[in-house]
Amino acid sequence: MVEIDNGSCTGRDSIDIIISTSGLSLNLGNDTSLCAGQTLTLTQNIAGVSYTWSDGTTNNSITVNTSGTYWLEIDNGSCTGRDSIDIIISTSGRKSGESWTHMQGVIHGVMAPIIALR
Repeated sequence: MVEIDNGSCTGRDSIDIIISTSGLSLNLGNDTSLCAGQTLTLTQNIAGVSYTWSDGTTNNSITVNTSGTYWLEIDNGSCTGRDSIDIIISTSGRKSGESWTHMQGVIHGVMAPIIALR
């Protein structure tokens, strides 16, 4: 409550503030690596929200093909939610979170016996 008194007159008012702990939840997924030339489409389908991506676009999805941190902020007029994902363009044969992969026509991680001829 706020009360104002100028000596001859007093005014009073109040406002109720409700803090929402639920917020808006979104998840862009785990940080990931891509092979050079690959793309990844980040998509969210949440009803009743507006979207703002790190590049300023306002669609519900973006397609990325360069290393960087990408974030999305959603807003329903009273609450906002935000998440980010790190994308790394890799020139090696490993992707984060995976064992061995096939990139650029070379098979990495293939185990073969070594045979010595004499």
